[in-house]
Amino acid sequence: MLNPRSIPLGEAVAGEEWLKRKPAPVWTATALRALPLEVFPRALAVAVAVLLCISEAPAAVPPQSLAIAEVQEHLRHANVFKHGDVQVTFANGVATLSGTVDSVGVKMDAQNAALRDEDVVRVVNDIHVTDAGLSSNQILAQARRRLLTCYAYTIYDYIELAVHEDKLTVGGEVTQPYKKDAIAYDLAHVRGIAALENNITVLPLSMYDEDLRTRVARAIYDDPSFADYVDAGRLPIHVLVNQGSITLAGSVDSQMDCERAEQDARLAVSMFDGAVINNLQVAEREP
Repeated sequence: MLNPRSIPLGEAVAGEEWLKRKPAPVWTATALRALPLEVFPRALAVAVAVLLCISEAPAAVPPQSLAIAEVQEHLRHANVFKHGDVQVTFANGVATLSGTVDSVGVKMDAQNAALRDEDVVRVVNDIHVTDAGLSSNQILAQARRRLLTCYAYTIYDYIELAVHEDKLTVGGEVTQPYKKDAIAYDLAHVRGIAALENNITVLPLSMYDEDLRTRVARAIYDDPSFADYVDAGRLPIHVLVNQGSITLAGSVDSQMDCERAEQDARLAVSMFDGAVINNLQVAEREP
């Protein structure tokens, strides 16, 4: 490229004579670049150098394309593209998302990610959730496994799950308000779930109930009869307390364990007036 700083201070008179003898051509950037520098007068050479710089400057990127690229970057950080194929269009502050993902949780992640962009005022979420060929029983089994690994789910909570086609209904009781949202968010990311109904009840906050939960749980899991459960990292007996009323929920390996857990619970609260309801189920043995 011509560099204006490299042009001699003296004018190239011979260059002017050469230009006068030539017919007036159509000067393109390529043609100008091919000419020797000395054929140009100083002022003309400076102009040519500036024009060449402009010709090589990158074209401005349309604001719409920039907004789409930024939204796509937000989607990438939210790991949306690991769970499906999502397309983005943008016009007048509205981002439209389309394509397919494997769960309603990822669909909502995509919408929230798009809203993080400062140019996006509203999101139209047309993403479709695919069931990936999974049956209702397979989706339910995945949801149960995911629930057991959820950080917010403890032995003081109990959750019941039901699946109808691609809709998951979540019920039960938890001890803290944040658990209701955390558990539902986690379960919404189970593959094949296109809709989730959150019917979880938050138990009243009570120091008295909290003390009863701790007493009953320690009485059960400190009992040598349940040492095998603890050693295996299994805590299947859940202790629910609502205004002094105690409910045991979950499953155990035998009827003897079911009865033993109830005895431990009653002994732990023998000095209190709380009733004990035993809803423990004996797990069916696999053939």
